[in-house]
Amino acid sequence: MIAGAHYARHDGEPDRVANAIEAHYYPRFAGDALPATPEATAVALADRLDTLVGIFGIGQPPTGSKDPFGLRRAALAIIRMLIDCDRPLALDSLLESACAQHRQTLAPDTADQVLQYLLERLDSWYESQSIHVDVVRAVLAVETRQLHDIDLRIKALAAFAETDTAQQLAAANKRVANILAKSDEQDVAPPDSSLFQEPAEHALHNAVTQAGQALTPLIAERDYHAALEQLATLRAPVDDFFESVMVNAENPTSGSTGYGCWAPYDLYSHSWLI
Repeated sequence: MIAGAHYARHDGEPDRVANAIEAHYYPRFAGDALPATPEATAVALADRLDTLVGIFGIGQPPTGSKDPFGLRRAALAIIRMLIDCDRPLALDSLLESACAQHRQTLAPDTADQVLQYLLERLDSWYESQSIHVDVVRAVLAVETRQLHDIDLRIKALAAFAETDTAQQLAAANKRVANILAKSDEQDVAPPDSSLFQEPAEHALHNAVTQAGQALTPLIAERDYHAALEQLATLRAPVDDFFESVMVNAENPTSGSTGYGCWAPYDLYSHSWLI
């Protein structure tokens, strides 16, 4: 890599080209420096993505402790570079592009296989940072494929998960899931506030509406710490709702007391996950 950079400079190539030739081998091992320029990062990513899709595409993925082509090291390098890069680079799109560069026919599910392989590496990557695997998998359930964005979400959620509020909201979510699992029908239509009978229903409806309006710009700006703080404001109205309102009452038209249990269900739908 050093010789290549010298050759490039000798041939009159710009410094950024020579530097990219040298740095695209980074990181060479765990903890090594990442490529320092966009050019070097682009070549480093292309090199490793090409290796992964090529080896997986011919049916030679790592098995057990055997990894003769260094695919685990390549996967970790890709993860580190994409986390460090704040550009909107979606991993699935990069893999599809890498597959398209091969002239030989690869297995049709090559991109999906490599994607899964890379995402599985995240468990151990974050475990080394003392972040529980449940936090990682909760974020991956949202199905975003931008690793920089995933990293922001995981770190925000890991910090929030340590709070008492998070535990209370998780308990409420579990309670909602159990209620819905026992219901034969689930009405996910918007709630009709004119049917509410208890103050706690109005309070939760207003809190959810306000939180939704506040969350939209925060998530768009990827300010997930602030988004979770906003979500935490719902703890009190959710608790009051369950203490004051009969859920799954016999009257199906009695607002949130019917089968829908609208407010917690809407609150914990996938659109709210970060």
